[in-house]
Amino acid sequence: MNQDSEREKIDALAKKIHQAEAKPEPQSGGSSPAQGNRLAAEFIGAILGSVFLGWGMDRFFSTAPWCLLGMLIVGFAVGMWNMWRATQGTGPEDESGK
Repeated sequence: MNQDSEREKIDALAKKIHQAEAKPEPQSGGSSPAQGNRLAAEFIGAILGSVFLGWGMDRFFSTAPWCLLGMLIVGFAVGMWNMWRATQGTGPEDESGK
């Protein structure tokens, strides 16, 4: 009788697991603070990454500070573009479903 009780518990747990796996993920992308933090990180990352690349180009080509300034502008534009795509719902994760 003890084995039947354990088997029922296992079956109930398996049923709950299958139900949880079948639930669709929320499409909103999470809470507002989480989305804001993600956008800020993407924006800052685009700027810092491009500035670092511009600094490296300046050191390689001996053109300081022109590559750094140019890449700063490019990084700002890319950061703004990423934020625009994320807020409009046209990010890469949305395009994969089409």
